[in-house]
Amino acid sequence: MSKDQEKSLRQLSLLSFLLGSGRPVSSLEVQENVEGYGAMTDEAFKKRFYDDRQGLGRLGFHIVKMSDPRWEDTEAYFLPKENYALPQLHLGAGEVQALAAALLALQGGFPYEQPLRLALNALRLAEGGPAPVKQDLRVSGIHVGNHYPPQVRAGLAKLDSAVTRRKSVEFSYRRAAESQAATRRVNPYGLFLISGHWYVAGWDHQRQAQRMFRVDRINGRVGFLTKKPADFEPPTDYDPADYAARPPWLLGPVEGEATVWIDRRFAWWVDRTYGRFVQRESTDAGGYTYTFPFAAAEPLVGWVLRHHTVVVLQQPEELRAAIRQGLQAIIRLHSHGART
Repeated sequence: MSKDQEKSLRQLSLLSFLLGSGRPVSSLEVQENVEGYGAMTDEAFKKRFYDDRQGLGRLGFHIVKMSDPRWEDTEAYFLPKENYALPQLHLGAGEVQALAAALLALQGGFPYEQPLRLALNALRLAEGGPAPVKQDLRVSGIHVGNHYPPQVRAGLAKLDSAVTRRKSVEFSYRRAAESQAATRRVNPYGLFLISGHWYVAGWDHQRQAQRMFRVDRINGRVGFLTKKPADFEPPTDYDPADYAARPPWLLGPVEGEATVWIDRRFAWWVDRTYGRFVQRESTDAGGYTYTFPFAAAEPLVGWVLRHHTVVVLQQPEELRAAIRQGLQAIIRLHSHGART
């Protein structure tokens, strides 16, 4: 059995013992009753027990350390229900069906397909009804990660493990504008799907700043930096929402700002999707003017062109010129093709 498997078994046994006891238990009771601790020296048990409590805490099981009510000057450990129970989830039939449709659409193309399937089965069992998936649903396949080659999928799985376990990682990475790869050491905070690509957000040791890295630009394997159970804790000011809906033109340090006019018919979607990243400045009869900060101009220009019927780039002039030149080049190429 690997060390990771031993640790998982030990933590599950500890969790089972605490839940089954229903009362505060002493460290001696833990050592004698939890599988994996009995053969350890007192010093090794003390270290492993502490590490396991921290690991369970990161998973949402917060064990309380307290004075033992049975004996004076003795510590005890307790897992109250409020420290692990999730709030009640009430989903209507339509909401469950929407999740089921998502599962069918993502089938075979989503790295977290199995957890989603298990969650739907849990909902079915909780409601006592049939599987919440209509067999006659017409859905198109959507790929959000599994279309990657095996090496990239392996890296994505390793990063997912590193995020959960708070493990620092090392990998070789090639930026879009560079031909050579460089070694990066990162404390990974989270994984995010943006415009069809997976990104890992975290603390870049070299740059001493938070950065995002596109997973399919990682060359080779992703490795852990240390053998410790955990290497870091995310900073208190880290908010996953800052990354979850981040636009593709804002994946690095801000390089400039653009003034963009957006039709009223489309503005609600921009507000809902990118509201925390853009600023509405003014309004007219047909729409609204926004300020869009950007780190890379090309994705912003592409987004404007994709939504050209309801979006107009007003400033800066150099981006407007880039759009004109690009469109003129396309027209020339198509005109040349038509003549030949």
